[in-house]
Amino acid sequence: MTLTWTPPRTGAPVTEHELHLNGRFATTIVWGTTPPPGRATYTFPVQDPPGTRYTVTLRARLPDGTWGDFSAPRTVVVR
Repeated sequence: MTLTWTPPRTGAPVTEHELHLNGRFATTIVWGTTPPPGRATYTFPVQDPPGTRYTVTLRARLPDGTWGDFSAPRTVVVR
């Protein structure tokens, strides 16, 4: 699954995001260098059959080291 989002504007680079699928932690996305400007894109491999639905949420690690609020949930369907 490929996700695209706009990172929060914090006045400093946001270098980490947490990805949750169906309310459970799935992975931490860490940009190894400067994060992409504007919209970010991340591809996450899934093994589930086409038609499987996920509720996806993200949250950013803010420059002060705390985690921000979760994004609004989005539903994605495996193709």
